[in-house]
Amino acid sequence: MTALARHTGWSTPPVIAVAALIGCAGVPASRPVHADLTDSDVTLAVATMEAALEHASQGESRTWRNPETGHTGAVMPRHTYVSGAGAYCRDYQETLSANGRSATYQNTACRDADGMWRWVD
Repeated sequence: MTALARHTGWSTPPVIAVAALIGCAGVPASRPVHADLTDSDVTLAVATMEAALEHASQGESRTWRNPETGHTGAVMPRHTYVSGAGAYCRDYQETLSANGRSATYQNTACRDADGMWRWVD
């Protein structure tokens, strides 16, 4: 399950896998950046993730910025392929910035039989 999926309780994962976190004063380094995302941030992040996976070319970033919080993010597909099971998959990089901290994550999502993007464990 991705960090965003854990944060939201969603089973569709579009956002986060392995964190390389940058800490800041007063915030433990172990506190993940996604923990600071609001519901409106998550809505923007998920919409951006889906748009990037569906429409962005390899190496092309899609970005979001929440004017309510100032939090930002970007998603960039890095590699597109067909899995051994025949699913259309994309490796991607996601960057999140919230409350003066940033993190970059690498992950993979594959399209399921219903056409939905699902995070790959």
